[in-house]
Amino acid sequence: MAAISGGYRYLLLTFSFPSQEIRRDYGTYREGSFLQIKFIDDEKMTLYNTGVDDVRFNSKTGLYEIQAQFSIDYKQEKILRKKDIDKIRVTWTSGFEDYDVFNTQFLKTQLQCLEKELD
Repeated sequence: MAAISGGYRYLLLTFSFPSQEIRRDYGTYREGSFLQIKFIDDEKMTLYNTGVDDVRFNSKTGLYEIQAQFSIDYKQEKILRKKDIDKIRVTWTSGFEDYDVFNTQFLKTQLQCLEKELD
């Protein structure tokens, strides 16, 4: 999570892959691509990628990475502070992948930590 003056909040994600064939296997993750969050109560929220990034190699981890940045408005932030996450859907240019979330309160905790840092 990140914040800038004016109350803007962002969810920053790094997708890591062991293969340099990311484009072949997944396509790309462009500006406007979306991330859908499904909560335990079956409600859904869609966040849109506002960043543009290309695949890069991380020599420390030996993985290929793509970074994404999702803006979060006030209404979305209120929901993320209250609800537990069940799954996320990442939409690539070649299709989508669904992922189970095991740390269901992760974003709640991150938002609380971010708020403490800003005080």
